[in-house]
Amino acid sequence: MELYEKKNNLVNVGNSILKAYGCSTYHPSLDALDKIFAENKVPHKKVCFILLDGFGTHIQEVYKKEAPFIYAHTFHRITSVFPPTTVAATTSLLTGKYPCETGWMGWTQKLPMYTTPVTMFPSTFIGGTEATPISTQKILKVNYIVDTINSKTGYKAGRIMGFEDEAPGTDVFFTNINIALNKNDFTYAYWTEPDSSLHGFGVGSEEVGKVVEDLDNQMKKLTEAYKDVLFITLADHGHINCRYLSIYEHEDFYACLRNRDYANEPRAAVFYVKKDKLEEFKTLGEKYYGQYFTILSKDTVKKNKVFGLGRHNRYFDDMIGDYLFIAKDRYCFSQDTTTPGLVSHHAGMTDDEKYINLGLYNNY
Repeated sequence: MELYEKKNNLVNVGNSILKAYGCSTYHPSLDALDKIFAENKVPHKKVCFILLDGFGTHIQEVYKKEAPFIYAHTFHRITSVFPPTTVAATTSLLTGKYPCETGWMGWTQKLPMYTTPVTMFPSTFIGGTEATPISTQKILKVNYIVDTINSKTGYKAGRIMGFEDEAPGTDVFFTNINIALNKNDFTYAYWTEPDSSLHGFGVGSEEVGKVVEDLDNQMKKLTEAYKDVLFITLADHGHINCRYLSIYEHEDFYACLRNRDYANEPRAAVFYVKKDKLEEFKTLGEKYYGQYFTILSKDTVKKNKVFGLGRHNRYFDDMIGDYLFIAKDRYCFSQDTTTPGLVSHHAGMTDDEKYINLGLYNNY
């Protein structure tokens, strides 16, 4: 069960960036990227990483006719981290550390100071918009590569987070990249598409095709306008069209839980089980969901280093619960019996979700 390649994943990319700028690293760097940086005399040559959320290898294959420019510039394939989802993957890239180290492991996490799981990026309790008393950013504080470059080197680094734009839209996002390139030596730019459209319309939809086509045109225009900048495109994960299974479907299974909500991800679900029901829960889980999910105990999760390598975050033991259910085909868990789930999703163990292409532009 190889959920990520240990020397060929997003963490290694992050460490290649640190290495190129003469900063201390946490894990091995990515050999293929180190070579590119050396050939292009980075850090003396400007670098721009553009992460297109959800645009993994599988999605690029599906939409290669709509994105011929990006597809043609693929130079290397890596894996995401586990789980292949935005919270875990982007944080790992931007820190050079694994989810078990950062504590940023999924979209909704059960933190030990709160009973209700928290939606991590907005720092709100699930099921509503109520803000947590202490923000997730303060609870799980991390050191980003951009900040390290700025504080430890003489180079200027910056981040562009597309969802923070005052006037949202792809045009605004790429305009902001243009502005950043004129003042930064290193720029990281994150965009929410095609992930947002994939969730809403699914893999293979025409709607996503139009979004991807626009991204391809924008990338061509940008990279040709800045020939002196080394551009690298990548993603945080891929996508797979899904079907949903309610955790309320089997009363005996649900009755074993000591916390009514699962945490982490619908395709990488963490369950908190009553201490006298651990064996019964495992048996029922295999009976009802074993054909769709790989079921791992807390001890197995830790032994197999499912959430990565390195020293565990101080809250890690609590955040991984008692059992982890990892989707091995197209099924997701749901806690909502009335609202249809997202058309496509990620965070499972399929190849469609975990593989990522690195794209290279303006290489010497």
